[in-house]
Amino acid sequence: VSWVTSASAMKASLTLMLQGERSDDVVTFAKECMYQVLHVMVGLNSIEGKPKTMTDLQGIWKEKVFDKFTSCFHEGLACAMRVMLRIGANCPANELEQWIEWHKEYNRYGTWINSVELLLDETQPAYLDCGMDHPNIIYHSVVSAFNDEDGFEVLNQVLDSTIFESLSADKQMDREQLFHCKVARLLKRISIRLRWAMEDLTEKGVGAKEGKAEQVEEVMTRVEELSKGAADWLSQRLNTAPDKLSNRGKAMDVELLDVLADLMGPEASINLANGLLAVSSLGTQQAGLKLARQLRAQGGDMEVAFVDLPKDFLAKTVERFSGEGEELVKQLLGAQVVNKRSIVDTFDELDELMVTDTDKIAVCQVWGEIGLRCMCTDDERTREIGVGLLDSLQRRQFAQQAKLTEAAEAVLDWMQETCNHE
Repeated sequence: VSWVTSASAMKASLTLMLQGERSDDVVTFAKECMYQVLHVMVGLNSIEGKPKTMTDLQGIWKEKVFDKFTSCFHEGLACAMRVMLRIGANCPANELEQWIEWHKEYNRYGTWINSVELLLDETQPAYLDCGMDHPNIIYHSVVSAFNDEDGFEVLNQVLDSTIFESLSADKQMDREQLFHCKVARLLKRISIRLRWAMEDLTEKGVGAKEGKAEQVEEVMTRVEELSKGAADWLSQRLNTAPDKLSNRGKAMDVELLDVLADLMGPEASINLANGLLAVSSLGTQQAGLKLARQLRAQGGDMEVAFVDLPKDFLAKTVERFSGEGEELVKQLLGAQVVNKRSIVDTFDELDELMVTDTDKIAVCQVWGEIGLRCMCTDDERTREIGVGLLDSLQRRQFAQQAKLTEAAEAVLDWMQETCNHE
């Protein structure tokens, strides 16, 4: 990505995409290229030197291009924000929903709402740091562009708060529902900030813009309507097909749960994670562990709610897969385990949740013991699962500290007995 070329492309797009008008060329450019450019410019990804902040990036530049490149970010990203909002204002939601959502070449998402979310994420590297001589006000430029283009109303216009009314529990969620959930999540975050700002103005004796409070309340009502519809669908879906929430595989399932948790609020999010952990499918439980890890990272009540989860889940896993031979085969089938993937992903999540080295070693211990016992069965698929588990385990940091000698000797005894019998 060239900073000058990218900024010029954003400015040219804005020139063509006038307010209230549509430019098919700009829409095509944004659909095919915008997220990839923002991935680099806002996230500072794929850059030599791997800068973590704008300060790091500016430290790479030579003095003669410093001001020129810095202005590329200020102007380019502000123009990008305006372009995306004008597209949102002039393209129907059912068209925006169908934007390419997965770039195989780049291995990441690229929908319209993802680009808007990325631009408004103040934690992104391009918005961080810079010193007194060169203050980082790039994010302020982007937010100013958002406000100038009435971005709040554009998002409200795009949102379909009734999207779940036509989705029954026997149907998987598709990208249309995920799209509107993301729009609602962004509107919720902005609404909360607007409420804080209006409260601050009131305390200072300054009134908010006329009609703004009513607009925010109207939007929050619509967000809550979508959130309730999503929660009702999810509750019914978890009772019928908890391991297949979306039609785009596990990656979208996990993203979907993360978005819904943000929409539902703390208590409902905790209930959602616990609901996922309570089902029989290990794949769905892994999604519950991942969601719990994300929620726990927020601290406070979220952290307290899941403080005992890692050790409790590991103990239940030991009991759940404690069988040998045919009994273990049945236990794995009962958990809908047909290959190593769901077990490996689950143990990786547990490893992330564990705090101490001792607890991480315990995860490897259980991991190895299950893998070795899987090899002592007459079922070929279960033996393949065992081999796969051990192969994955050996690349984990604490694998060598697990005490698996006795379990490994049992495998050798079983193999010798089997060979003698044959």
